[in-house]
Amino acid sequence: AGYRYGGTVNSETGKFIANDGFAWGGTIGYRVKRDGLVEFVYSRQATNILFDADTAREATIGEAAIEYFQIGGALEFGHNPNTKPFFALTVGTTHLSPQSDGLGEDWVFSFGGALGVKTYLSQHIGLRAQARLWMSTLSSDTEFWCSLPGYCVIAVSNSTFFAQGEFSGGVMFVF
Repeated sequence: AGYRYGGTVNSETGKFIANDGFAWGGTIGYRVKRDGLVEFVYSRQATNILFDADTAREATIGEAAIEYFQIGGALEFGHNPNTKPFFALTVGTTHLSPQSDGLGEDWVFSFGGALGVKTYLSQHIGLRAQARLWMSTLSSDTEFWCSLPGYCVIAVSNSTFFAQGEFSGGVMFVF
C-alpha cells in the first residue's frame, strides 16, 4: 500500500491532471542469484482526472484507474543479512481506464525504477519500503478515452512522458 502523486498530460488547451492518492499492488519476485531477483510488479490507483484549462477554472473530468504491469529486476546490496537496500528497474505497460460508460480504455508502454529497503524479520517474513518512479510514454498522436464516432476526452499535443511517483510499503512473504 502507498501514496501515488503526479501525472500530468498537456494538451493544446490546457492540462489533464491525475489527483494524488492511495495506491495498492504487489510484487512477485524470484531469486536468480544471491543478491538479484526477477520481479513482476502490479500497482493500481483509483483517481479523479482534472482538466486545468488555459482559459477557465479547473474542472473534474471523471474517475479513472491507473494500473502498471511491469517486469524487471531488483539488485540487493549491503552486508547486513537482515536489512537489504535495493534498487529495481522494470518495463511493461500502463493501463488507463476511465470509470465512465462509453469511453474506451488505453494501454501505453511504460518503465519504472525503485529504491528501497527490505528488512527480514525471520526466514519467511519481512517488511519492504520503497520509492518508485513510473514513466509512461505518450506520442503526439495519443488520444485517451475515446467513444464512437471518434470523440476523445484527452488528446496529447506533443510527445511526452506521463510521470508519477509512489511511496509504498508492505509485508513480504519469503518462500
